[in-house]
Amino acid sequence: MSIPAKVKRYLDKHRVAYQALNHSRTHTIDDAAVRLGVEPFMMLQTILLKDKQGLVSLVFPLDAQIDLVGLNRTLRRDLKFLPNLVVDNIFQDCEPGSHPPFGELYGATTILDKTLLKSPFIFFEPGSHTTVIRMALEDFQFLQANAYWTHFAVKKDVLGHTKFKTAHTKAWQSGQEVENAPLSLFSQKVNEIVEHIQNPNLLPPLPRLAQEITQFMKLKEPDIEGLSQTITEDLDLSQWLVQYANSSHFPDHPKIGSLYEAISQILGFNKACYIAFGLVASSAFQMQKNGPIGFDAFWRHAVLAAILAEKIASLPRFQGEVSLELVHGSALFHNFGLLLLGHLFGPEFRLLNKMVSRHPGVALNVLEENALGMGQAQKMLLCGHAQMGGWLMRQWQMPEEVVITAREHHNLLYKGPQQFYVDLIMIANQLLREVAIGDGASLPLSAGILSRLGLTYPEVRVVRDNLLKCKVTPHSVGAELD
Repeated sequence: MSIPAKVKRYLDKHRVAYQALNHSRTHTIDDAAVRLGVEPFMMLQTILLKDKQGLVSLVFPLDAQIDLVGLNRTLRRDLKFLPNLVVDNIFQDCEPGSHPPFGELYGATTILDKTLLKSPFIFFEPGSHTTVIRMALEDFQFLQANAYWTHFAVKKDVLGHTKFKTAHTKAWQSGQEVENAPLSLFSQKVNEIVEHIQNPNLLPPLPRLAQEITQFMKLKEPDIEGLSQTITEDLDLSQWLVQYANSSHFPDHPKIGSLYEAISQILGFNKACYIAFGLVASSAFQMQKNGPIGFDAFWRHAVLAAILAEKIASLPRFQGEVSLELVHGSALFHNFGLLLLGHLFGPEFRLLNKMVSRHPGVALNVLEENALGMGQAQKMLLCGHAQMGGWLMRQWQMPEEVVITAREHHNLLYKGPQQFYVDLIMIANQLLREVAIGDGASLPLSAGILSRLGLTYPEVRVVRDNLLKCKVTPHSVGAELD
């Protein structure tokens, strides 16, 4: 058994994003957490209780236990634990001892502990001892719209946790196979160590051309003539921008023959600045060229994400609400933390590149913990490429939309003034990942994010599919500019 039919129908009906992680058979949920390398505070357990008012399904982290006295006092009830045989009979379509966290499917009121809100992702057994579901907290909350949230769980010691985490990390570092990639997410306490990267001396010097382009980016009024003349100093860059402007990504424009026309008629001043600066500045970073997150793949993904995000933002419902040039720039630069990561920690980055190749279904920010948790990169353990990218954009004095998107593009719980840009880039990334472009797991799009933006999956999928039909797509910008 993988996922009981009732649970699968429930998940599919609500169209939430989830990933089914299959593993060899275990006997307890604790064993499953160890087998997959899931942090106990992210693994859910479900306990069934009952009183005269009916059944209650308690859902709380694996590293906690129930304060039954306090819970009964809060609810003014007299809940008592049920025997295992009785519980297994209620969850009759599930394997004994494996109970999904959806009490309403089994006639129970679901009560969830608020400590679950601390992690952006959660894991749970769907009713099988051979499968664990990984889901964004936001989508899990969407499924639990009728549930009650309160505090009823208290921490307990998790014996052996450090031991199993160390064992998994050593296996990764030695190149040994593990049954599934460890799925521990980074701690969010980045302020404790962010000072280790906030040193401008860590950055390679910006090429002269990139420095000159930054001056144009600071102008209050566009200087297309001056920008064109400056970029023309780099023949390869100039030719690529003209070729890009003539591509089928811009089908409604006549063919142009000069860089000035490309900027003035098609790209626009700010977008041209972003693209030119990004291409020139990135050349200063020493980064592995090949591989799923190597320089060539990095730029292919960056350009396609920028075009896709801009096309979605161009839908009529968003007209006049956002800056398309800022959308393009935010998407183009959102993964630049990878450049800094590859530049500062070459050996660790090469290992991370191999991990992404071997485990394409695991999100990049999850794999980073294993690649960065060794050698000179240990200080970066709590940061990852997103935090590094946000800092890099701040150092380059990019607009706040670009800074926040770089920093938060893996954070499904981000809420703030730049939420539209963050949500949009996450949608673009997932749409591209569905067709094997970019890093991370290929999961259904988050229903929560789509709903926030008033979008549907079919309409954004059409935008992506039309984009990928274009005959001229810069699949390897890095190679073209070498």
